[in-house]
Amino acid sequence: MKYTEIAPPISLARYIECFWTLASTGQAASASAHRILPDGCCELVLNLADRFREVRDDGSSQLQPQMLLAGQMVRPLRILPTGRVEIIGVRFRPAGAAAFLGLPAKELTGAIVSLDSVCPRLHRLILDRVMGSASFTKQLRALETILCSQLGAGRPVRQSVEAAVKVIERTSGTLSVTRLQHIVGLGSRRLEREFERAVGLPPKMLCRILRFQKVFQAIERDDVRGWAAVAAECGYTDQSHLIRDFREFAGETPACLLANDDLLLHYFLRKNRMSHLYKTRNFRATRLSP
Repeated sequence: MKYTEIAPPISLARYIECFWTLASTGQAASASAHRILPDGCCELVLNLADRFREVRDDGSSQLQPQMLLAGQMVRPLRILPTGRVEIIGVRFRPAGAAAFLGLPAKELTGAIVSLDSVCPRLHRLILDRVMGSASFTKQLRALETILCSQLGAGRPVRQSVEAAVKVIERTSGTLSVTRLQHIVGLGSRRLEREFERAVGLPPKMLCRILRFQKVFQAIERDDVRGWAAVAAECGYTDQSHLIRDFREFAGETPACLLANDDLLLHYFLRKNRMSHLYKTRNFRATRLSP
């Protein structure tokens, strides 16, 4: 599959990290499920071709909606293609989705829901103006226009929350919540309440997820180091602490996960994204020409 990221227009950059596309490249659909890991972001996903199936732990599965909202993930997600893949996605910043939704982000945490069930107006607009467009460029332009018009539909995000999120991202979740409270000037209960409304996660959980994601950046360094050194660099108390987070957020140990050559897993790691300096051979960040 081919994965591409497109920078949002300036008017949406405060709320959206990027638009992204995923498309089949001619090979047969994978017979095994792809694993997607928690990354601290909510996403809007439009399936323009055959939809994916979500595979549960017991082996059962269900077909995902054509247009879906994926709330903050706290566990790994396994998805299976059913045929031709053609997707447009919107990756919101950690507190970005709240600007477009009329409900607290916490209500979507751990859930994948049909867009129609939570934002029927946005669903209708996308169905009418995006899904029927003949070209990708027109689809993306229409989606950008719709999202700009929807900015007033959600709840404004407090600047203190946005500032706290930026600090967490800049430090890859390695600072304490007490230190975060001091930096942004909010008490413990107020900070947690505002985070659950705007981000969908308590600040401590967002820190844990971004610290977990930092591990993938650390292990790509050329110098040969053991897991204990990686754990220390990423803010874990010890190697067993790191492994516990991997079991929770990835469903397996670091060694087992890294032995997996699943491209979708690697495409959606934070280290490979537009907001970072790290690029992989199969990754391309771009902007649409006017």
